[in-house]
Amino acid sequence: MTTRFTYEPVYPIEQVARIFKLTPRAVRTLIRNGDLPAIRLGKHYRIPKSVIDNLFASAVKTDWTPEDLGFGIWKAKIRDSVSYVNRLRARTNKPLKQTVAELAPWRFD
Repeated sequence: MTTRFTYEPVYPIEQVARIFKLTPRAVRTLIRNGDLPAIRLGKHYRIPKSVIDNLFASAVKTDWTPEDLGFGIWKAKIRDSVSYVNRLRARTNKPLKQTVAELAPWRFD
């Protein structure tokens, strides 16, 4: 009796780049930094389908508000973001890095 194994599909870097609308170089950088798990086969990387599915699932499960993502600036129809940040800094007397960290906390994680 022969045992058959089934494996989940894996995708090459170029196909993953098309899925996420990135360049292949950006995908390789994510793999190198450990942000995107991949399997190395010789000189080539393959990304399992479950990794891609988990990334899409985690993107949906965020608890950030639109304001946390910076959409408040567009809602207020602010044309010049530099002036907006400088006005906030003047009002609160906080350094630039702290002001930007409060406006976009995900950038400093």
